[in-house]
Amino acid sequence: MPTRTRLDLSRMARTTGNAQDESDVPESPGLSPLPRRRVWMSKAVLSRAAAHHTSCSGCLSAIRSFLSVSAQDLRLVGSVVEDCTCDALVLRQCYADDPKKLGQLMQSFPHSNVFEQVQPEKGAKRCALHRRAGVVASALPDNSWDWRDAWERLPSPIRREVALVDVGVLESAVQRATSSKHFCPDCKPNVIAMFDVLVGRYDLLDLPGAIEDYNPVLFDSLMGRVITEQLNDGGRSEFLHCREDEVANLIADFEAFEIQELTSPVNQRHAATLDQAQEEIRATIGAQLLVQLRTASQAHATAVQGEQFLLGLILDFIQRAVDTDGESELLPDSPTERDADLADGAAAEKKSRGRKRKERRAKAKAAKAKAQVSEDTSSTGRTGGCPEDSRPRGAMAEDSNQEPTSGERCRSSSSSSSSSS
Repeated sequence: MPTRTRLDLSRMARTTGNAQDESDVPESPGLSPLPRRRVWMSKAVLSRAAAHHTSCSGCLSAIRSFLSVSAQDLRLVGSVVEDCTCDALVLRQCYADDPKKLGQLMQSFPHSNVFEQVQPEKGAKRCALHRRAGVVASALPDNSWDWRDAWERLPSPIRREVALVDVGVLESAVQRATSSKHFCPDCKPNVIAMFDVLVGRYDLLDLPGAIEDYNPVLFDSLMGRVITEQLNDGGRSEFLHCREDEVANLIADFEAFEIQELTSPVNQRHAATLDQAQEEIRATIGAQLLVQLRTASQAHATAVQGEQFLLGLILDFIQRAVDTDGESELLPDSPTERDADLADGAAAEKKSRGRKRKERRAKAKAAKAKAQVSEDTSSTGRTGGCPEDSRPRGAMAEDSNQEPTSGERCRSSSSSSSSSS
């Protein structure tokens, strides 16, 4: 059961330039009101907040991608916030002026559930949805994924994209299918001929041989639907635009053919008649549609989760702003003050990095000096020298112009004794 989000509505009653009468605002005893200002949200703060809630690289990349575009381009997020500057968002005035409406939004969208979804499972680096996105799309049946449910959930624009099959890709799929399914030499030409008829390369009457076994019903929803589109690189490509109400039938034909192939004891397939070749073409189209549907469904699911994650961060931002009575650094008076706060934070972070860098250098220098002392001590022990010689060589070089040390006097007396003897 989702937890109820606590929100003090009286704090949101006053906004910049449009203050409400306090008598119209529901009272919440024991809590102070929010200052008269709009709620500004830095995109940099939201991005850092996302890293605190998940370590999934896919989710963090989605947040960065959504923050780089205009809020108006995001259906869910754009209904709550709008762009203030290139790097800041602001709560829409309709929510800022109506604390009751904002409270209903907070209660209807339990962002704590979204934060749980983006958490990687134990031992994993990515969340469950992005782990599935990393699996290579396959046309093989998958019992853990219901393509019918996925097709129903897709919005109409994405459905239209799924229903577009590149003719070049489809031709390659037909060639692979006729090779991998071991068609006999007499049946394979029938399949290739039906593909050429479907895409308009040849007319049915131009085919050699009898055409009485051709079934126009099988190609009725596909004939004449090849379109040419301009590509971004300036080229042109042909697409087979399948009818959206026919996509499910084509995928079902593919599944039926796959089950038949798995249960058939014969290793070789046949398409001795043209209607059998037509069914093979429909199954190949269904296989390609299933691949495209799985890819589009996964991309749509990850996009929805990413946008919900961003909305959860925004609502959590507002909740914390209300809880801190507007005194937190998350609520600057204006983007100018926000930029100043960010600059101060960056300067403090730079100063901290410089201090840590100096500490690391000092530690390294001390460790190097200690290692040198240890080396000199061990060398003195082997040669029978005096303990005073265990200083670093650099220190001895610096003291060459000073008075002789006890170690130097020791070496001088030793040399004099050797000369006398």
